[in-house]
Amino acid sequence: MKIFTTYLESKYSNIQCDTNSFVKMTSCGMPHIHVDANTELDNPITIDELRKAVEKRKRYKSPGPDGICHDFYKHMWECCKYDLLDIINQMYLEGKIRLPLPVQY
Repeated sequence: MKIFTTYLESKYSNIQCDTNSFVKMTSCGMPHIHVDANTELDNPITIDELRKAVEKRKRYKSPGPDGICHDFYKHMWECCKYDLLDIINQMYLEGKIRLPLPVQY
């Protein structure tokens, strides 16, 4: 879990940019999101949406730079679904990752 969160923290850390770069990026002719759809984007990701995304991934693919392949999430879904949902929503809604408290056995 520490390797996974460390990787995601570095991948999604803040990137410094100037005002001109932001204006250029937002004015490149991309379609605008309708106001009604924009408010929907502020909602957290649901467990059903996450499950569909995990199931949609192809099997037997090599792992990414974090070392975790998609088959792990498919096989361990019942064990890790709520932790994964928490991490994904932290990144999506808060723009950061909080390390989970260690489990005491």
